[in-house]
Amino acid sequence: MLTLFVVPSRKDNASLEKTTDSFCKIKGGCNVVPVESWREVNECKGKDEWFGVVWDNEYIDDHLIDALPIYFLYHGLEALILYKKISMVDAIWRYRFFKRSIYLKEDFAPNYMWINKEIVLDGWILEHEHTS
Repeated sequence: MLTLFVVPSRKDNASLEKTTDSFCKIKGGCNVVPVESWREVNECKGKDEWFGVVWDNEYIDDHLIDALPIYFLYHGLEALILYKKISMVDAIWRYRFFKRSIYLKEDFAPNYMWINKEIVLDGWILEHEHTS
């Protein structure tokens, strides 16, 4: 199981329900915890081996739903970097999933950079369609 921390984006395409539905399709399911800041993430990680941090206007494609459980099994891996598709030609990468032992900084990145990480190229984080 995975603890999923969902941060408010304060955008018009935000939907906690859609975000939760998408990420909780990952094998094993997830415990969803809405948070306002990185401090809350560090304080309430729970008992799950892995946790993720996403915005409430995001979802993942089916390729990531299938691939992420495999990465969670990698021995020694402490963090996963995922790509978010911004447009047909632009994407950004961010740390998104972490072992429970990792603490985060203000920007939701690990508090130290020398960790065992993997860049996941199996799929995308996407944004919900705008409702207006």
